[in-house]
Amino acid sequence: MYNGLFDPIKHYVNYKNLSNGRARSLFDGIYDKHILCQDCDSNVIGKNEDYVSKVLYGGNIGKEKRPMYFNQVNQNGLKSTLISNIDYTKTKLFFLSLLWRAHISKHEFFEQVDLGKEHSEEIRRMLLNNDSKEETTYEASMIYAKPNDPRLIDTIIRPLKFANNNEVEFVFYINGLFFHFNISSTHNHKIFEVAKIKKDNTMRIFVLEHEVASEFVSRILIR
Repeated sequence: MYNGLFDPIKHYVNYKNLSNGRARSLFDGIYDKHILCQDCDSNVIGKNEDYVSKVLYGGNIGKEKRPMYFNQVNQNGLKSTLISNIDYTKTKLFFLSLLWRAHISKHEFFEQVDLGKEHSEEIRRMLLNNDSKEETTYEASMIYAKPNDPRLIDTIIRPLKFANNNEVEFVFYINGLFFHFNISSTHNHKIFEVAKIKKDNTMRIFVLEHEVASEFVSRILIR
């Protein structure tokens, strides 16, 4: 994953602009230090970032709170990792903090991430009040793709918005990780049923490799 999600240390990272198809270097990653007050950044949101970073990359969470990981393969040969014993609230609010910060950022990279006043304010209150609500409210899921295309290594792609009637979905791509967000009350994507963050403190991350991953990436990016 692009470590800039958790560490704002300055470095270069490539990102792809789908409007012209060219890759570009963006100094300081996508970190915007001016969009949040210090208390919100360090305490309200920072604690969730720290927790999810340890869940994904390892770290001392505590023996009783330690997540468990189960690598599985379904009858169609599709790989996934089921993570249990995660903190539903911290994990979901971390995901939503990515979406909300992208919405309030003035950087051109996030120009498609417009939640609208109602959703923006609702998510802001959820973050401030540490309120993750029901799992069907602002569903979030993650897919790990390992495509054959080497150009997608160390690459982030401008977040995309997909709207169909009353259904609105946002997709972020960061170094092989797809973050999917559903901000509508309904959806027609099975991914939110089988892989979203759940209140039973589990989360399934599907792992796509080689041709399957490349096909999935292409299908998302040309929708």
